[in-house]
Amino acid sequence: MRPPEPGDPHEIGGYRLAGRLGAGGMGDVYLGVSQGGRLVAIKVIRPEFAEEPDYRRRFNREVTLAQRVSGAFSADVIEADPNGPRPWLVTSFVGGPTLRQAVRACGVLPAESLRVLALGLAEALRAIHAAGLVHYDLKPGNIIAVEDGPRVIDFGIARSAEASLVTQDGRIVGTPGFMSPEQAYGHEVTPASDMFSLGSVLCYAATGREPFGGTDVPAPKRLHRIVTEDPDTAGAPDWLEPVLRGCMAKHPEQRLSPEGVLERLGPVAGGTASWLPEQAQELLRQQQDEVRELLALPPRPAPAPQRRQRRWPLVAAAAGAAVLLGGAATAVAVAVAGGPAEVLPGSPDPTSSSGAAEGRDEPDPHEWPETSLTAADFEDPAEVTGEELRGLSSICSDPSGERVLLAGSDLEVKRRAEIHNVSDRGELSPASELDLLEPLDPDNPLLQVTSCDWAAEGGQLAVGDNEGRVHLFDAEGSGGELQPVETMDEHHQGTGFEDVYLEYSPDSRMLASVGGDKMLRLWDAATGELEEELGPDELGGGGAGSGPTWHPGGERIAVGDLSEVVVYDLAQGEAAQRFDAEQGILSELEYSPDGSVLATAGDDTTARLWDPGNGESLGILEGHEDRVISVAFTPDGGALIAVEQALDASGQAWVWNLAEMEQMVALETDDAEAEERGFAVSDTTSNSDGSMLAVTQARGIVQIYDLSG
Repeated sequence: MRPPEPGDPHEIGGYRLAGRLGAGGMGDVYLGVSQGGRLVAIKVIRPEFAEEPDYRRRFNREVTLAQRVSGAFSADVIEADPNGPRPWLVTSFVGGPTLRQAVRACGVLPAESLRVLALGLAEALRAIHAAGLVHYDLKPGNIIAVEDGPRVIDFGIARSAEASLVTQDGRIVGTPGFMSPEQAYGHEVTPASDMFSLGSVLCYAATGREPFGGTDVPAPKRLHRIVTEDPDTAGAPDWLEPVLRGCMAKHPEQRLSPEGVLERLGPVAGGTASWLPEQAQELLRQQQDEVRELLALPPRPAPAPQRRQRRWPLVAAAAGAAVLLGGAATAVAVAVAGGPAEVLPGSPDPTSSSGAAEGRDEPDPHEWPETSLTAADFEDPAEVTGEELRGLSSICSDPSGERVLLAGSDLEVKRRAEIHNVSDRGELSPASELDLLEPLDPDNPLLQVTSCDWAAEGGQLAVGDNEGRVHLFDAEGSGGELQPVETMDEHHQGTGFEDVYLEYSPDSRMLASVGGDKMLRLWDAATGELEEELGPDELGGGGAGSGPTWHPGGERIAVGDLSEVVVYDLAQGEAAQRFDAEQGILSELEYSPDGSVLATAGDDTTARLWDPGNGESLGILEGHEDRVISVAFTPDGGALIAVEQALDASGQAWVWNLAEMEQMVALETDDAEAEERGFAVSDTTSNSDGSMLAVTQARGIVQIYDLSG
């Protein structure tokens, strides 16, 4: 907690800013004072995120979810303006140390403190689950210890229980030390996941240790322990042990519910007024003094006020949960006189163009080829479903379309990669498994395929994993069996989750790969020998963060460096072009079949088309609801397939007609369950002539489209 900084606003929504409480993932959090002297916490999205549609939607969702939860162990939402130039949210001010701060100051909590903590958190989770939500990130840093009990905060990644998250591409949502096994593996998460986290939190408070190892243990090893080992509860009191074991059962259906915890522990005798140990109460008093000092500061000089944005009032009876940042100070009931105040900037000039279009150049004219595809070509795909297909994250077809590699995780919590034969009717039949999933770290349970590509003639397969490795396989063996050729681990750094993305050169003599070390490496595809290594010195900027994609002529490679596109000329040995794609962090790049266009996917809700020779815009494909994670041209160059994905991992694939710059069709499913719960498209692939298109959904569906006409 500290005084406001020179660049901070003086007022937000009529609340004078008295100090800075800290910063969350998307914004800054302030201590505010109402005209009547009420203290509040105000979260304001940072300027760099306010213009990003994805972050605005995330903030809107956080506001909506916060309103759905109510109870004595959460904080009320007072009002919000999620649609202003810099969206903000005001909650009642809950002060006190976080549970992590309290345990560090006091050591393990005494028995009565543990009982109040356990009962209070169980009541909070009961209210959260009754609202149809899963918190997803219950941990000591998201629990505030105040005088009358704990408060659960931070609903930034909470999800509706009926739309539980399935992680994809190795992404982990939550905090490794306090995750449930199903979270760690990207399986569907129910309210029972929060109960596992509750057990981990109580174990931490009772023993002073995280039950599966602290930050000194690498995250992959902690996750491995969560799914394979019993928690370390040594030192916890005997009366709490059954609750810990009941909450941290490996199988969700075997865990205690909030009601079960309340029944086992029984009510607290004598109330909760003095539940905190003396050292934690001293932290409270210190923070009260800090608040008084901030409130006693003279008002800051303020510039002339600007026009105020319209606010969104929230009905008090419907207000609910989430204070915005742990470690804030205890509320002090004092009235403070307010003076002249600066408000957040007002609405854009109504005579100007919209913010989305402001500052953009008109796309250059481009002669787009006419595609022979129509919406009718995407009707009635062959659809393969099955529980064993749940968690699919990657698919790639060989040039003939007769074999596909499927990669992901099955319900038995085992990462896998398999080759399937594709029949003329679009049916899949397993042909072989890839013997590559042996992690460098034997305690890493999350090893998985992150990318794959077939050589032009289908005789070789390259696979990247999330431990920084490239695997080469001979794919011409009898019976469809793959023979390992070489494994290259130059991208490996030992930090975990080091995704590798790769692509063969047009003649398949070279293989390009990009990894978490920001290096672009070029390999001899036949032998696996490293031919060239390109980093920040050669590429400029921070190096290669996404891609790679080869120009059809084989002389240039494009990669992404955060929001910038880098086109590297192999013959010249230098970056021939570098430009900002204006999409946040780029996730994928793709050359058109003739090399005249480069498509990019990034954090905003557009796919963008560029002239790779001069970096000029050729078109912006707008209308997606969520961020675009991948783009792929059809072989005729007249259509683009764009996959969008929301923060909860639901997603959709769209086919765009480039000559018309309009969406042709959305790729849908006949699976009622997947449709009801939200699409989760994770990858697409096609054969070399475009007569076959395959789409995977993480909910366990593979669709195969016959586009031969």
